[in-house]
Amino acid sequence: ILVDDMVDTGTTMIKAADALLDRGAVKVVTICTHPVLSGKAKERLPQSGIEKLIVSDTIYHQDLPDGEDSWVVQLSVASIIGEAMKRIHMDQSISSLFEMN
Repeated sequence: ILVDDMVDTGTTMIKAADALLDRGAVKVVTICTHPVLSGKAKERLPQSGIEKLIVSDTIYHQDLPDGEDSWVVQLSVASIIGEAMKRIHMDQSISSLFEMN
């Protein structure tokens, strides 16, 4: 599993995945918070050795494929960000939003 805060062109993520695969990794799943996906990233990433890219919707892409067989999974963080903004505005704690159950 590779984790990064942002994937822009995908070059760094693809190189890291290739290095893991070259060293015996069976599969590579990647996770990023901010999917910029500029240039040819949307063409290059699905053709790379990366099995799945899991991203948040902090940057919306209406043209990302979806479905179980897709190379990318987009998860919504809208509700938690909205709740955090509300609590900050109301001078309330946000720490409980990040507790693991």
